[in-house]
Amino acid sequence: MAEAFVLARYHLYEQVHLHKTTRGMEKLVGKVLGQVASAAASGEAGRIDLDGNDPLVRFFGPNGGSTEAYFNPDDTLVWAAASRMASSNDCRASTLARRLPGRER
Repeated sequence: MAEAFVLARYHLYEQVHLHKTTRGMEKLVGKVLGQVASAAASGEAGRIDLDGNDPLVRFFGPNGGSTEAYFNPDDTLVWAAASRMASSNDCRASTLARRLPGRER
């Protein structure tokens, strides 16, 4: 029984976590969050169509190290921020954000 469990976990990891689509999406989400972090650090969240009260901007902002800020962001906030970023005037941020829903490279 234990052997079956270990083998199942191994195959899950191999087939899902190491899949090229999963790894590509991880990179893309990381780049989108990098744009948010950059804008928050420079105080220019408006250039990517996010405001200073956005939970992701607060998370990456100067006081984002609190426990509340750490536990607040979830995938819904990331998708909402990406949706707003897709229409921003910042070419790099909008391009990355538009690629997320279609899983485009």
